[in-house]
This record gives sequence, C-alpha cells and structure tokens, in this order.
Amino acid sequence: MCRIKKSWDDDLDKEKEIPDNSKIIASEDIFNYILKIRDKNIKTEENVKKYIDEYQEAKFSKYNYRSLKDIDKLSLQNEARRVTQSEFIRRRTSFIKQFSNGENVLRYFDSELENDGIYLLDEPENSLSPKFQLELLQLLIDCSRYCDCQFIIATHSPFLLSIPGAKIYNLDLEVVETREWTELENVRMYYDFFKKYEILYVRSLRGVYLDYE
Repeated sequence: MCRIKKSWDDDLDKEKEIPDNSKIIASEDIFNYILKIRDKNIKTEENVKKYIDEYQEAKFSKYNYRSLKDIDKLSLQNEARRVTQSEFIRRRTSFIKQFSNGENVLRYFDSELENDGIYLLDEPENSLSPKFQLELLQLLIDCSRYCDCQFIIATHSPFLLSIPGAKIYNLDLEVVETREWTELENVRMYYDFFKKYEILYVRSLRGVYLDYE
C-alpha cells in the first residue's frame, strides 16, 4: 500500500495510507461524462417518438378485450385516457436536464470529490470558459479548506495556478524548479497580450470606442 504525507499534518514525519476515495481525473474523463449525458438524451428523444405512437394508439383505438391476457392493453388504454400525452411520455422517460458544458464539468467535479481525498487532475480547465474556471477554482479551494482534500494539478490555466498557497513546479525547465505563478511563461504571455491592448479596456470603461491600430 502506498503511503503519503499530507501538507497540513501537524507531524510532517507521520505517514498515512492514501485514502480509498483518491483518484486520477483526466480531461478525457470529463469529456466522456459530457458525451454520456448527450447520448442518453439522444436515446430518450428517439424513444419519445415511440411513446407518442403508443399513446395515440392506446387512447383512440378500440380493443376487443376477451380475457385476462388483455389486461395490460386495458391498463394502458385507461392510463392514456386519464393523462395528457406529455404526462404519459414523462412517466416513461428520464431526460437529463440540459446544462452547458461548463455547468456539467462543475457538476461532475461536485459529484466526484469527497472528503479527505487526494486527487490528481490533468488539465481540468479543458472545455471551461474563464467564468467556469473561476468557479472550479473556488470549488477546489473550498474542498481543500473545508473537506481536507489535496490536489495535484497539471494545468496551464492562470486561474488555477493562482490558488493561494499552491506549490508550483515548472515542468518546462530542464531542471524542475518551483516558481511563483506570475513567473511562468504562459502566464506572462497572457499578461503581455492584455497589456498591449490595455488602452482598449480603458477606453471601453470610459465609454469611448475608437479604432485601434
């Protein structure tokens, strides 16, 4: 059994077994989760057509009931005549509420993360807009602070790199070293890009929109 030392332990020399609920979460896992939701809804939509035909036939067709073998048809007809078509279909389907990809990613992490777990996250920012990256950032901070979770994250996201107290290893160097997140090359590229167009932000805040050369 592998053993680890958690950074928040009072006794750093004390080793613990890796919690059973620890796991690796790759970007492929997130994409697969999103695709499964889509596939289920597509199959449900296909079944809806079948249930519409079933409802119409049960409600308006005239059956000749001759024995107990016809009890299922009789029960179906009674149901169709008591409820609306939408209610008839609803009882037989289970649509998963449609969320955006970003919302689904957050729902995925919210269901996967448990107390006292150690999680290896591989580029969790994939498919997330800046807005949802910030929400994921807050979720990770809250899980670390209140649920005793620990995260090891491979990321290029400036938002996730800015996690307070994070120890950042720059793997782009020949000799791996720790760095402040603001010292990383890709973060500096973001800064330089937005700095170049700073005048546009200033003008937009003042309500002045001019062509920029």
